[in-house]
Amino acid sequence: MDEDSRQYVYQSLNRPSIGTVVELCRTLDIESKYLGNSNINQSLNKYPHIRNEFIGHGYVFKDGVKELCSQLNELSHILAKHIRILSQEYDLISVQKLTDKGYKGINYRNDGQKVTAWFYPKSDNNALKSDSLYLVDKFDDFHRLSPFILISNFGKNIYVFSSVDEYLTGRVRYNRLLETDKFSLDCKEFENVSMSNDGLKNKSINGTIRNVYRNNFKKYIDTGLKKDIVSFLKKNESSNSATIWGHGGVGKTATIQSIADDLSAEHEKHFEYIIFVSAKDRKYDYIKGSITEIEDNISTYIELVEIINQVVFGVSNMDINRILAYDGKMLIIIDDFETFSFEEKENIKSFTKQLSINHFKIIITTRSNTTIGIQFQTNELSIQKTTEFLKQTLDNEGIPLGLISTQRIDGNKKKIHNITSGRPLFIYQLAYVIAKKDLETALSYDINSTKAAIEFLYGRIYNYLSDTSQDLFIVMSALVTEKDLSNVISKVQYALNLDSDIKHFNESLDELIKLKVIEIDDDRKIFTIYSTDILIIMKSYFEKRSSSFKGNVMQRIAQVNQDKDVDIEYSLLKTAHNNRLTRNEVTVIDSYKQILNRATASKTIKLEAILALTAYLNEKGLRREALDIFELHNPKFIVITQSSRADKVEYANYTKMWATYSYGGGTFKEKRKAVNILGNYISVGINYDENIDLELAGLLLQYRSWLYIANKQENLSRLQFKEINKGEFSKVKAELIKECKAIFHRHGNHLVQKVMQIKLSDVSSAARQNIVIAFYNYVEVLVDLNKFQEALSICDYVLDYGPQHFSAQFNRKKSHVAKRMKHKRPSIKKRPRR
Repeated sequence: MDEDSRQYVYQSLNRPSIGTVVELCRTLDIESKYLGNSNINQSLNKYPHIRNEFIGHGYVFKDGVKELCSQLNELSHILAKHIRILSQEYDLISVQKLTDKGYKGINYRNDGQKVTAWFYPKSDNNALKSDSLYLVDKFDDFHRLSPFILISNFGKNIYVFSSVDEYLTGRVRYNRLLETDKFSLDCKEFENVSMSNDGLKNKSINGTIRNVYRNNFKKYIDTGLKKDIVSFLKKNESSNSATIWGHGGVGKTATIQSIADDLSAEHEKHFEYIIFVSAKDRKYDYIKGSITEIEDNISTYIELVEIINQVVFGVSNMDINRILAYDGKMLIIIDDFETFSFEEKENIKSFTKQLSINHFKIIITTRSNTTIGIQFQTNELSIQKTTEFLKQTLDNEGIPLGLISTQRIDGNKKKIHNITSGRPLFIYQLAYVIAKKDLETALSYDINSTKAAIEFLYGRIYNYLSDTSQDLFIVMSALVTEKDLSNVISKVQYALNLDSDIKHFNESLDELIKLKVIEIDDDRKIFTIYSTDILIIMKSYFEKRSSSFKGNVMQRIAQVNQDKDVDIEYSLLKTAHNNRLTRNEVTVIDSYKQILNRATASKTIKLEAILALTAYLNEKGLRREALDIFELHNPKFIVITQSSRADKVEYANYTKMWATYSYGGGTFKEKRKAVNILGNYISVGINYDENIDLELAGLLLQYRSWLYIANKQENLSRLQFKEINKGEFSKVKAELIKECKAIFHRHGNHLVQKVMQIKLSDVSSAARQNIVIAFYNYVEVLVDLNKFQEALSICDYVLDYGPQHFSAQFNRKKSHVAKRMKHKRPSIKKRPRR
């Protein structure tokens, strides 16, 4: 039979009408041996009319029975007269099995009364098929009826062919004779039927032509990915390419091969050609638990082009022009894309971009994070789906479980998932071990942790990674141990000096996560390497790196400490502190500045670094450099009224130390700078209930009062030594009076009123110290303003509630106030004119 006729026959078996059945009979009678007679043809032509007229709905009215029987008898006589097989008596033989001696089965006698055991010796002239039904005449001529007629239950159940429901699996629907019933069965005769096969390509039942390749599965079990990929292939018009991306053993290849089978078996043809090529050069043999080499793979772009040209155009060359000009529909599948070299990958990518979206679809499968077109990611199965997949696999392999074993599988769901990682490849292996041993023994196998499994999954993973991901891959190994496989992600980032490129770092980190090299916590702070076996692979690649790379990485790791419980910023701070004892001045300063320049360092860390650095600089006599540090970083700490308490406390501590170093400089300019620094802080808003605010308020009053006193004494000395005349001094006095009033109204009065309401013993020692010293200086300001009672009240308050070691000073200060009060002669206030 020619190819077109074969294709017509197979396609017509999908829900055929009675008219189609008649046409099929004519087509199958190739030599017109049976249906060449005109009488037979005329009778067969009448049958569809008889069938539709009398029994179209499956039953006949009572008054039509006689006429129907007459019509059927006439047809039967004509067929029997001209077709010998219909005029003889035959037994029905159900061949059940073949033994060493011959065939055994059941004989259904032609009288319909007897059912007997049957045996027939094996002969080279008569090879029968097991599980088949035959017509046998008295001369022992066998005519096979299967798969169109089935008999079971010793002849009580007889089924006749209705239609082929699914060509991929060969699923056939049968109708039962004499009783209402339906039955479906997978028949190998209709499974994945090929119209032609020349060794290079085959033509499927719907006309799709595929190159010859071997599927890597026996019976596909869908994990839920096929639907989306099929939708892309049939409906997507925005891209011609897609990537099935995922880890080893999760079913990427099996999924796309199964889709290719589906597309070839469907009634409608979507692609004229399906080309499948693979760069896979090894596979994991789940039966033996070992890795085996594959030889019929491709490794170059040229080989891909040659195969397409050979299958589609019948020529084996590397000319792509014919392919680019192809105006049909073609699906190109490139399996294991990560195995190609970088250059070949780029060539293939360039090639796919030239293919028309109207005529081509390209699917690649890969373990690497290389994405061409739309991405479909495959993942390990969940605990529940792993169990379901295992049960389905056992069923497909014909391994009976029984109720007890099924319950034991359900009771060990987590264990099964752990030893298989939810990867179909390892689930198949577990099913094989269960079949070979038993469930209990199988569950003791660490299937996913064997040397072969680790090598298959991760042995080449380094080559699949992007350049930065490769760096992450090896540096992580330097931060962990076999006893503790986790550490802080930010330390990897620091070790590779990627602090300023957070986006790129996170993309590279996600590569390792997707490939199941590492897992991270929900906060993306801690990474954990999946196993010590992976760690060993990582370390081996680290050792292959250059000495300069390793040295630089280890130096930076040493700076941040390998202890995962210590944050990287604190680690850097600790390293900087330690450097003060052992390293030179430049190294110490640089180690602190490194922290200050890190975008990821918190304000708290930076504050501690600034305070430590400025203290170090001050100790080294570099006070000017310390003040420059404060000036430079001040904008980072300035707060507003609505700022949080934590921010304000940090700003307060920053301000205190900056003002302290500035005031300690000796010059009036630097001391006035200190007052301005403190004034800026107070201007934001002060809370006298906070110790730090009391401390700074006291410091401001202390500094400003002292500056006033020092300024007054300096000008009195200048007048005494005639450096200025009385007229010039009068102008100075006027400014000093303004300063006194400003101190009183802006700072002194508010602080005194607040402090008088509390006990000095209730505030912090630092606040208490600053307040007492401030009051001592401030009393002089009050005296110069003739506010003697306020001055005496302050002295009494300190004497009653202040530290004892200030008593002598405030007693003397009190006497001084009393003396001035008696004379009422302020030292600078203008006397009224006479």
